[in-house]
Amino acid sequence: MTKLTKYLRRPRKNSALNLSPLEVPELLELILSHFTTHALRYTALLVCRQWFRIASGILLASPVTWYEYPQNGQMTHQELLQGLQYSRSLIIQHRTFYDSSVRQEPKLWDKLLERLDTLSKDGPFKIQELSIMVPLPYDLYLFPLITTMAQSLTSLRLENMGCNWDIPLERVLNLCPRLLALHADYTRSFFYRHIILQGRHVVQPRPALPARLKLRHLSLERIAMDENDFFGLLRSCQDLEGLRVIRLNEPVDLDKTRYPIGHRLDTVISMVELSVLEKVAECCPRLKSVDISFFTHNRGPSMGSISTEDWIQRFALFPKVAQWSFHTFDISKSIFEAITKSHPTNLTSLEICSWGGSDILNGFLLHKYLCGSPHLLHIKAPRLVVDTAWFDLEGILDSRGNYYSDQYPDLNDRNKYHFIRKSIQPFHRQIWACRKLRTLHLSFKLNSRHDDVVEAERLMFGYLVRVCPRLQDLQIKHSKFSIALKSGFCLLTRLHELRRLKLVVDRQVLRVSLNADWIRKHMTPGQCIKMLLRMKRYERNEDVKCMYARTPFLPTRLLPLPYLEQLRKPRDPNAGWAGLDLIDDDDRYDGIRRSDETECSKENSLETGLEGIIDGVDMRNMGKWEDLIHLFKERMLENWSCWPRLESFEISQDMPLLRRVGRFQETVKLLRPEIEVL
Repeated sequence: MTKLTKYLRRPRKNSALNLSPLEVPELLELILSHFTTHALRYTALLVCRQWFRIASGILLASPVTWYEYPQNGQMTHQELLQGLQYSRSLIIQHRTFYDSSVRQEPKLWDKLLERLDTLSKDGPFKIQELSIMVPLPYDLYLFPLITTMAQSLTSLRLENMGCNWDIPLERVLNLCPRLLALHADYTRSFFYRHIILQGRHVVQPRPALPARLKLRHLSLERIAMDENDFFGLLRSCQDLEGLRVIRLNEPVDLDKTRYPIGHRLDTVISMVELSVLEKVAECCPRLKSVDISFFTHNRGPSMGSISTEDWIQRFALFPKVAQWSFHTFDISKSIFEAITKSHPTNLTSLEICSWGGSDILNGFLLHKYLCGSPHLLHIKAPRLVVDTAWFDLEGILDSRGNYYSDQYPDLNDRNKYHFIRKSIQPFHRQIWACRKLRTLHLSFKLNSRHDDVVEAERLMFGYLVRVCPRLQDLQIKHSKFSIALKSGFCLLTRLHELRRLKLVVDRQVLRVSLNADWIRKHMTPGQCIKMLLRMKRYERNEDVKCMYARTPFLPTRLLPLPYLEQLRKPRDPNAGWAGLDLIDDDDRYDGIRRSDETECSKENSLETGLEGIIDGVDMRNMGKWEDLIHLFKERMLENWSCWPRLESFEISQDMPLLRRVGRFQETVKLLRPEIEVL
């Protein structure tokens, strides 16, 4: 009691001197501004009153989208004008589709400019991000709009400007001293060297750029720009950290034609050339992210003609770059080898946008690269196709009882895109090494050697869940898809950190199960038992239909009952059991023990040390019914949450979605109202 009294009488220090960063409102607001809407609504609002007040203000400051005409069910222009007072972002875009004409009424534009001008004079302007996705006249609307918000803008995005007006980027950069990010996309009218007044062919001298800009991220896509102007811009951006250059086009001679209609725009420079990359590295020594294209149009070498040593020389120019993105028609084997040697540990993000060529061949190159890259965090290659046969670690027998090993493409001959069937190989196979992967965008091919597409889907989902357990952004694309319990789609619920899930279907959705109790955040023991009984019934029906089975890492043939009765008779002691005598003796099967001590399949075991453990990952029962049964047993015993951080769930298809898919989406909305279902 005496010690407690002394503790209470001890002089306290001034609490104002012990404020943590989270107790300072300005710092707390800056930190919470980087939170997602889902995290603010379901986490930050529940901490304390101070967090509630700051998070509520950020949620109220949602982006204001200004359309040409009011949308059905959307806010009117008057409500949008009132929302500008709290918003930090303004988006101006078309109603539904692209149109080269400006249909916005002049009075509404005048009201918008007047409202913005009033807010800029009343106090600190809150709008810091501006996105313009309509072809606005430069002198009438675009320039006054940017001028009003120029002093507060930190991010500017210009898209779909059309080809009727020419916008000088130098003038825009001079107006915005605090600009940190500039994105200019699809701007064939960006003749960077000229200023054209509307209605007249008067060319004015361009303004000079400041010696040093504050830009951190620069994105130029399909812009008509001179090579000297491009490097002049980079010299002013010495603090640039992210660079995106997609197909710089050659400027059009304005003395001959005002509109580049029907004019072929050639690429000005090739980002593959060593001299170009050397200049980029010299102008921007702090680059951490590089996104370049290889559309050459007879301007320099193509991507596939560069050797591994040349790629290593190019990558050595950017030692700090941790994110590479390539836009090309094809991916060569040399680039993966060069990335492995040049960035053994520091490369964390890789994006490949490939068109043409052999997608399955490029997918195999990516698969081999992922097997040796434990440091990767983000992979985006939605057009590269990965075969599910490369995930099969046990080997699957086809309907004829034949076993096919991995099918590898012919990498020596680029003209041969077929697969070579090799003989049976040892079952020590590699898996992806990227355990900390956060983002994955890939296309998958369900291998034709599977008797059932559902089995291939279970194999795919089980592989992703085991190898990449920390995924946050997952996009899966293939031709056919089954949103059913037996397809193993529920295995993705083991991804506890998942935030965005997107399914892209090329052709059709095969199966859709309306029973989506497994998507509940918490399942009761009774619901888990119902799921287990259903899985047991599916398993029995499958066993009746199926004639072949698999054992871990060993292909075995399960013969019909009449043949099993014959096998119980005395046999040759040198013969194997369960079809092992069908395999010829080979040194590759030294790990197989054969004995007839018992009459069960346990006589045959594979001396693999840790059974089914590869690189510390338990790959047993992958693609089998036992994997689904074990999932619901875990949920019943441990009662863990299903997708506690999921924010959006989207199903995309080129053809109109089936009615059952729509009903499934409605069921998900009913069971999980906090998830945005698209």
